[in-house]
Amino acid sequence: MEKYSQSEIQKIENSYSVLVSTLKQNMNEEQLDFIDKAYALTLEKYDGKRTMSGKPYMLHLIELAEIAVLEMGLRSKSVVAAFLHGIVYKADVTIDYIREMFGEPTVRIVDGFDKISS
Repeated sequence: MEKYSQSEIQKIENSYSVLVSTLKQNMNEEQLDFIDKAYALTLEKYDGKRTMSGKPYMLHLIELAEIAVLEMGLRSKSVVAAFLHGIVYKADVTIDYIREMFGEPTVRIVDGFDKISS
């Protein structure tokens, strides 16, 4: 799989910065760090992955996180789950790793979303 181009990475980082600016209004530093950890993991694991339309998959994940916060009013664990949904099936990440890194509540959200999607 081809990696994201430098311009795509810049677009991803800009989109994520806008999301973080929005999140800062209602979340503390610990919650933002939690989200950053999920963003970093997905950026690493999905580097080069694209949606069917050809756009970087990371932009799709950022859009989902924005919907979770802005339209649904969800909090940090749900934003993390928006980034991590499907990662067990699409990358070399186990559910146990997600549990270890992000905790049981996040695993339940991710696992539930993945089961619904299946």
